Amino acid sequence: MPKTLVMFPGQGSQYVGMANELEREFPVSRFLFEEAEDALRFPLRKLMRQGPESQLRLTAYAQPATLVTSYAHWQVVSQETAVQDAWFAGHSLGEITALVAACKLSFAEALRLVRRRAHAMQAAFPEQHASMAAVINVPQEVLFESLEAASGTLMDAHNLPPLMGAGGSLEHMVDLSAINSRHQMVVAGSKDAIRCLQKITARKIGELQLPKSRFVPLAVSVPFHSRYMIAARRSLEELFRTASWQQSGTKVIPNVTGQICGKGYGAEELLAQIHQPVQWLKTFETSLAHQITRFIEVGSATVLQKMWAREPLPEGSLMEGTKDLTEFVRQHQSHEI
Repeated sequence: MPKTLVMFPGQGSQYVGMANELEREFPVSRFLFEEAEDALRFPLRKLMRQGPESQLRLTAYAQPATLVTSYAHWQVVSQETAVQDAWFAGHSLGEITALVAACKLSFAEALRLVRRRAHAMQAAFPEQHASMAAVINVPQEVLFESLEAASGTLMDAHNLPPLMGAGGSLEHMVDLSAINSRHQMVVAGSKDAIRCLQKITARKIGELQLPKSRFVPLAVSVPFHSRYMIAARRSLEELFRTASWQQSGTKVIPNVTGQICGKGYGAEELLAQIHQPVQWLKTFETSLAHQITRFIEVGSATVLQKMWAREPLPEGSLMEGTKDLTEFVRQHQSHEI
C-alpha cells in the first residue's frame, strides 16, 4: 500500500475568499469556524470573505485563518475519503495544523497557541521594517557566502535607521529563513538588511552568469524564522511547554530537522521552529527515503506543490492538493488514497 504525506501550508497561503467553497459545500467546516471565532473573539469569516487583503495579511489574522481553513479541509478529506498510511508535515505555521491532524494537539489548544504565537511574533519586530524574500535558482553556497558578507557589511554600517522591537533596540540583520527546495530558499530580516543582501547576491549572480536567478520580495509583516523571533520564542516558552499535548504515535516531520518524530514530538520542536529556518527540502528527502509516493497539500493553496514541482519524484508518485476540494472529494470518494 502506498504511503501518503499530508502537507499543510503556512502563512502566505491566505487570500480573500479562501474559505468560500468550504462554507458553501461542506457544513462541517462551519462548526470549526464558529469555534475559532469564539476563541479569537473576532469575526474571522467576514474578514476572509470580504477582506481587506491588507488586514488578512497581518500575522494576527493570517495565522488563525490559515490554520482553520486547512484543518477544515482535512476534516472533509478524512471524512469523505479513505486516507491510508498517512504521515504529516506542515510548512511553518502549517506544522501546528499537522499536529492537530496527527492527534498530537486538539483543535482548541492549537487555536490558543496560534493566537498567542501570532501576537508574539508581530510584537517582536516593528512591522514597517520587516522584510522577506524568496531567492530563486541561487546555489546554496552562493547564498551562504552572500549572507556572511552582508552580515559583515551591516556590522560596519553606521548610517542605518534605528530599529525598536519588543526587547528594545535591535541591530539590522538578515538570516536564512527556509530551504524549500534545491531551487528556492527564503531570507528574512530588516528591509535595509535584505536590500544589502540583494545587492551582494546580485553581484555574485552577475559574476557567475546565472541569468535565471532572482530575488522575489514577499508581502509579510514579520521576518519569520530569523533571530528577530528569539524574543517571541521566550515569551511563548511557558505556554507551549504547559500545553495539553496528546500521546499519538502518528508520524510527523518537524520543520527544524526534517526528520521523523513519533510520540516525543511537541513543544520543543515548535519553539525552535519560531526562530530557526524551515528545513522543507529535508522534509521532502526524508519522505522519499521512507518510500512515500503520494503527497497531498491540504488547504486552499498550491504553494507547497509548487515548491517541490521541480524536485525528482519516483515513477508512479503523485503530487496533488485540495484547493478545489469538491473535485478532490469527487475523485477520491470511492477508493482509498
